[in-house]
Amino acid sequence: MNALSRLACVFRFRGLAAMFLVGLMVTAASAAPEKRPNIILFMLDDASPGEFSPYGTAERPAAFDTPSVQRLADHGMTFTTGWATPLCAPTRALLMTGKYGINTGQLSNSLKLPDDDFFVKHPSMAQTLADSGYRTALAGKWMLPGLPDEPGAGFDEHLGYAGYFGRTYFDVWTGPWFGWKDPDKLFPSREEVTTGGYISPSIYWYPALVKDGKIQPSDEKTFGPDEVHDYALEFITRDHGDQPFFLYYAEFLPHRPWVGVPTSPGSGQATEPGIANQIHHIDLYVGNMLKALEDAGIADNTIFIFTSDNPTQGYGKNVASELGARVPLIVAGPGVEAGQVTQALVDFSDLYPTVMDLAGLDPADVEGLDGQSFVPVLSGESDSVREWIYSYVDAWRFVRDRDWFLAADGVMWRTAESGDMLDYQRIDTPTPESEAAKQRLLQHIAHLPEPTFEEYGENLNKAKQKTWVFTSGDHMLNMGDKWKDDPERSEP
Repeated sequence: MNALSRLACVFRFRGLAAMFLVGLMVTAASAAPEKRPNIILFMLDDASPGEFSPYGTAERPAAFDTPSVQRLADHGMTFTTGWATPLCAPTRALLMTGKYGINTGQLSNSLKLPDDDFFVKHPSMAQTLADSGYRTALAGKWMLPGLPDEPGAGFDEHLGYAGYFGRTYFDVWTGPWFGWKDPDKLFPSREEVTTGGYISPSIYWYPALVKDGKIQPSDEKTFGPDEVHDYALEFITRDHGDQPFFLYYAEFLPHRPWVGVPTSPGSGQATEPGIANQIHHIDLYVGNMLKALEDAGIADNTIFIFTSDNPTQGYGKNVASELGARVPLIVAGPGVEAGQVTQALVDFSDLYPTVMDLAGLDPADVEGLDGQSFVPVLSGESDSVREWIYSYVDAWRFVRDRDWFLAADGVMWRTAESGDMLDYQRIDTPTPESEAAKQRLLQHIAHLPEPTFEEYGENLNKAKQKTWVFTSGDHMLNMGDKWKDDPERSEP
């Protein structure tokens, strides 16, 4: 039985919250044909759960008030233990292929295997949906092998940042550039960049945007994320007839540098810099999409997935521990139990089969998927669908189950009933219980071998030298809530 056959009646909410209908009724007695849902996958870039209202607690309030994200959570399901990977590229590959990095050669931003036929070998989530009749679009950041319109990638259309389509558009972009060692500074041309690091066309202000293979007009008053957002709004409110749509909206906010955002749409004037204004801008985007869906009359048949590729820079990004893998994950829409918070273990390998299930497809039809559908959790049929979750970055990997976490440095941690990582207990002196748990966790991932020098060469040796990717995790946890005191995080 597919997910559409299992949907239960949920609720329409009123006032401003009525901007998103999160349910429809399907009964076994109904003879009406099933209507396949639209699907929006809205993924942020570098945002920890604690940035958003739904993840605040009395003991540890959220960093910012995000009313639109809170409304989404109130009428959807919030996952407290959703794992991505600690970095951009491996998470995006995991998300789009449903396969762990060791099975695709995408282990980090730098430790990855070149592959000209990547999506031919690993057809994307979008390709599977397109093959079944969905209209598909990418809005925002790609950062995957090849281009979104190539065979297997699966996107009918796209608007994205030129700097994340490899070097495809480097020779045709005539606007400003920057170097990632100091991304706040823009230079008139690629040749003039003196700050070092990977050199890229501009992203935030005066952005290099590509729409279906063509560079778009831009100037110093153009704010890239707003252009991408407008494109996303146009796509989800366009008349698609009877064809359902899939929007992969890969937002660039709140990736550093935390530049100012527009004071008002199209003003060309920026707020003060800092992550606070960027998070509030994200919340604005969520509210805009919910309203657009309601105004278009399609809110009652749209799944909305809210998440991030990895945690915030400075508190988890690029850290080989749970701190570096845990991201916000909220799902709302038809068939999702409203207002629920779950500790079900989920990682990004599960999103591909879940989206298939929600679309009325059988995940078993795609060969090699590493995850499994968590639709039974969304519908309230089950508290969990898997015993363990897994993540990795560079040469390091880590795994946990309900009660135990094995970090990349081999240290065992006892998890906490609260779900709060600050309540976890580090096991400095192994016990028979902790050793037995460690062996169970290792057995879970025995079919996922570590990368070898024969495949990855000298890059693997370089990756193994990055021991800071787990030692910095302990440091950040020892900070408690002090990470929120960074001056760049203050409200304007």
